[in-house]
Amino acid sequence: MKMKFGLIGNGNISNYHKFAIKEIGGVIHKIHDPFNPPQSGSDQLDESFFDDIDVVTICSPSHLHREHIKLALKHDKKIIVEKPMVLPW
Repeated sequence: MKMKFGLIGNGNISNYHKFAIKEIGGVIHKIHDPFNPPQSGSDQLDESFFDDIDVVTICSPSHLHREHIKLALKHDKKIIVEKPMVLPW
């Protein structure tokens, strides 16, 4: 069974993650882009995003990482994030 990934963020860096996921035989199951919200108009990440995924890949801007990591941990998901959870300033 293929691992199901959920991407948070759909900018330039996500392209590298999409390629890597494909290379390992995973499937991108869901994508949430805080800067291109769904038709509802809300940029907030819906709790249902975490249903039926194995790994959350955080590709959002750094200042959103902490919030997205906390949500993924709340839903007991494995997390991939490249940058620090918080910045020193």
